Parts: sequence; structure tokens; C-alpha cells
Amino acid sequence: MDITIQLASSKVEELNLLKASDRVDDNGFSLEVGVEMPSVDQQRHFFVALKSEIQLKEGYVLTLTYKSMFVINKDIDEEFRDSHFPRINAPAIAFPYFRAFISTFLLNAGFEPIILPSINFTKLNAHE
Repeated sequence: MDITIQLASSKVEELNLLKASDRVDDNGFSLEVGVEMPSVDQQRHFFVALKSEIQLKEGYVLTLTYKSMFVINKDIDEEFRDSHFPRINAPAIAFPYFRAFISTFLLNAGFEPIILPSINFTKLNAHE
């Protein structure tokens, strides 16, 4: 059976926009990707958490945790846990929504919107 993966929902779990006490680099950006699998088999959903810190040229720092829930068409087992789907495919699906949220949030908050760079999750995962 082929595995299909679908983004079911996304939400912001944490958001902080603070005036930096020190000078910040213009538009500095860091990204952490975490995958949360269910603790038992027989589940068909898992989560991807994208955590970022972005230094704005206006002297602010935005920190954000964005969590996306994915569903698949079969029970999650060890084979799925060890596959590329949760570590590469799911973050690649969630990232454009994360990136759009950040750009829109900053624009609506009165800052210059930032268009985050594209991420090659295959290369990112190869370094782990």
C-alpha cells in the first residue's frame, strides 16, 4: 500500500515579538524542526514543530513555534517512523504555511514582511 500524507491542521503554539536589548543582525534567521510521533502504534497522526528565531532589522526579535498535525492512510509503525515521510516530506509540506504566517504577521504588525528562504529538507536532514 502506498502511503499518503495530509496536513490536517496547523497552529501557533508560541509567539513572542520583543525589542532586542542588543543590536541584532539584519534579518537573522534560525530554524529547528521537530517530529512528534504517537507513543503507541495504531495511530494515524503525528506532529511537526517548526521553531524559529528571526532578528528584524527594526531591532526586534520574533520567536515562534508553529505546530502542524499530519494524518496518514495507515497506522504509524516503526517502518513509517524510520522513513523519510515524517522527517522530510511533512516539514516540506508545513514550511510554506509557516513562512506565509510569518510574512503576514509581520506586515500586519507594521514591520517590513520577511520572505524566508526555501529550505531543502533532504539536505537539512542529511546533516543529522
